[in-house]
Amino acid sequence: MDKRVITGFLISPLLPSAVAAVVLSGSTSNWSALPAQLALMIGIAELAALLFGVPIYFLVKRFRPIGMVECVGSGVVIGLLAGLVGVLVGAVSGLIFWLIAVKSASAGPNHSSKRTREKPRAA
Repeated sequence: MDKRVITGFLISPLLPSAVAAVVLSGSTSNWSALPAQLALMIGIAELAALLFGVPIYFLVKRFRPIGMVECVGSGVVIGLLAGLVGVLVGAVSGLIFWLIAVKSASAGPNHSSKRTREKPRAA
């Protein structure tokens, strides 16, 4: 598995989980619960990425190129397991994963995982 893909799976659940934890703590004005909510949401999101995201990634990759729609859609499907908050967290996680693992690979030759051979220059 490509280094960007592993990084994408590890990092993509962090930001949406943190935002959701802050929103939940703010909506109940219970800021003392924020660390526990944050740890719980990140733990659940990382577990969902491992149990569902990795198999979905390989399944989709087998049949079609991985794009933003596939990543966000997969995040939404995974998030449906947890309700509306999960859908939002899943969609944003999928978008972040796409930015890290897929879009960065197509950003140019310096970021590409494909090795290319340069043609020798004429003297």
